[in-house]
Amino acid sequence: MSFLLERSVMKRGFSILTIGPTVAYVTAHHKVPLVWLVTFLAMIEWTAMKRHLKVALLLQPPPISSSTSPPVSHSGSGGEGGNGVGEYPFPVAKTNAFVVVKSALCSLVVVAAAWGHSSFHLAMGIYFLFWVILTLSFKNKAEVDADRARKRIATPPPPTRRSDGPSEKVASKLVVGRTTTTTTDAAAAVATTTTSTRLREQMSVAFHRDELHLIATQPTTDVFLSFALEYFGFVWITGMSHAILLAKSGPRGDWLANVILISNWANDIAALITGKSLKNRTTPLYPRISPNKSREGAIAGVIANAIVPVLMYVASPFAQSLDWGLPPTMAAWILPTFPQHATSSSLGAMVFGAIPMLGELSPVVVVLAVFGMILGVLGVIGDLLESLFKRTARIKDTGALIPGHGGILDRVDGLLVVYPFAQWSLFLFEKYVFRS
Repeated sequence: MSFLLERSVMKRGFSILTIGPTVAYVTAHHKVPLVWLVTFLAMIEWTAMKRHLKVALLLQPPPISSSTSPPVSHSGSGGEGGNGVGEYPFPVAKTNAFVVVKSALCSLVVVAAAWGHSSFHLAMGIYFLFWVILTLSFKNKAEVDADRARKRIATPPPPTRRSDGPSEKVASKLVVGRTTTTTTDAAAAVATTTTSTRLREQMSVAFHRDELHLIATQPTTDVFLSFALEYFGFVWITGMSHAILLAKSGPRGDWLANVILISNWANDIAALITGKSLKNRTTPLYPRISPNKSREGAIAGVIANAIVPVLMYVASPFAQSLDWGLPPTMAAWILPTFPQHATSSSLGAMVFGAIPMLGELSPVVVVLAVFGMILGVLGVIGDLLESLFKRTARIKDTGALIPGHGGILDRVDGLLVVYPFAQWSLFLFEKYVFRS
């Protein structure tokens, strides 16, 4: 269990113990503000990652600015196709006022979801139309932007700010309480920070010059790819809005929306603990996309995702008091579905007779376990989808907002796939399976 003392694990554990309960409480009582904030921040992160994706896809390999050094590979594996470009720790594309306003407009779809399905789909259509008009206006000025980019590329970049080293005052003294101690550790820490800052500046300059090169040489393709990635990201991230639609479907949906969030956390925690505890004895799940994920961790996460809804149902008198529209036992649910003269009826009676406990089991528990297992698999798929984007864009995390987790998208990637599936599954179950 020595992995629990690793810095990354401790940071992640601290975030879960501090942020987790707060998020769970807010989710239970104030879903709309929380989902709005998550959508807003996720769209800002996606806009930055979208710019990295364009550079990575259209500049293969991207040009290396003569005045700066290329990013240092974080994982040692190099970029896609082995071109040695390396990996950014997080997106270095700068955020401006336009991005903030656009992300705020995107997040209004959450408010529309709070009004119902019709307003939600209307908001989706309005944003699509808005982005079409905006893209066509960009297309008309694409050549102007290209000329401007060519002029900026021809202009020598400003010299990178240099530091002669750590501050002499900080390097020579370390103040602890009232004791001033001379130490080389302080100098080393400040020197490391200075080097890291200088490297981030170099990566930012290199990326933005590569982006200018893209705009200057492929303006039309840049506009098209911006449109495609923007709307895909919008549809993908608005998957969180389905948590609102799920909660508005009734008491069952509201309870499930909370359970799904906690189950997804359990999925990630079980996968992390299993992968870390087995260390080098695991089998990679999808090494080309996410080399750190293992099959054993994924299986453990799916099992945890199936167990948590059952435990929360058993421990919740409120959940048990809900009308799930199912018979009280599995025998009463399954046996009447078979034709009276079919062999299946006799087989079912034989099985329930041999294992009375199975026949007396609550159908709700079985449905929740199967439902949780399916959502666990979808959570892993959503995680791999985001890893595919990051691997293509050559970034390690989508941000640095949550210690030990990265950005908002790193935290909710599975939920963006799980919530839409859960919302539509409950809709179909209520229509065709559950009694009205």
